[in-house]
Amino acid sequence: MTAATPCAWWHQPPPETTPLQALRLMLSAIEQGQPVPDAAAVVVVPALKAYLDGQTTDLTGALGLRPRRGGRNETPLALERKQARDSCIRWLYGKQDGGKTERAGKVAALLKTPPDASRVTEEEVFAYLLDLHREHGGNLPTSMRQVLRVVEGNDTTGDQR
Repeated sequence: MTAATPCAWWHQPPPETTPLQALRLMLSAIEQGQPVPDAAAVVVVPALKAYLDGQTTDLTGALGLRPRRGGRNETPLALERKQARDSCIRWLYGKQDGGKTERAGKVAALLKTPPDASRVTEEEVFAYLLDLHREHGGNLPTSMRQVLRVVEGNDTTGDQR
């Protein structure tokens, strides 16, 4: 079953759930002795069926958790962290004024050092910055070019934590 296939039991499109989220939901339900939530089942069941039926020998690939070719250190958790980081950077970029490179330069300047809490002027922007530095401290883009690669979706470096 793919993300576009409607759930037969509700006749609605299934909720968007990443494979990693689906596994977490399933594990939590199993640990609590509860039934597996539909959002997790829609993602995990087809992969497990394909594996058990012999259609595939690669369970990580069937679940969509296999790293890209040449990216064996890109664990699903590292990719998830990077996607969250990039989403925050795109948000910061969108809040800046000016042209493309000017906005990227402003974001790069903001990301070079953690903000000083006494200089907070735009509370929401600095809350994002504080979160980015707390979560991704040493793995933030520090140049205009790096920010533009993230914003445009061309950054393939990956978070190696």
